[in-house]
This record gives sequence, C-alpha cells and structure tokens, in this order.
Amino acid sequence: MNKQKENGTAVIFVGEDLDVLLALCDRILVINSGRVTGLVDARTTTKEEIGFLMTKTDDKKGEEVK
Repeated sequence: MNKQKENGTAVIFVGEDLDVLLALCDRILVINSGRVTGLVDARTTTKEEIGFLMTKTDDKKGEEVK
C-alpha cells in the first residue's frame, strides 16, 4: 500500500487501529455517528486528538455535531 501511495495512487483505508492509521495515512477523516467530525494531517496529529474527534459532541446540548 505504501508503494502505491508513493506512486501517487489515492488509497482509502478504513480502520480502527490508530497506530496503523497514523503509520499508513497522510490524512485521516474522522466520522462519528455518520457525521464528519474532523480531518487531520496524520504526520502532525496525535491519538488523543483523533480520540477527541471520535467522541466529539455539541457541548451546549450534549448532542452530536451536525
């Protein structure tokens, strides 16, 4: 997969292991309950930031971000 990425091929990888995602991906799109909660650069983000986006809610109402 890394060889294809180096050749400029777009690769979509779906996974839940954050260590693998950080090692393989350039960008990570986080979806929570069917809604996009963030798009981060895998080279500069942390597992904590991704975890926050995985559980992100609207602070005012305790509801999911729309």
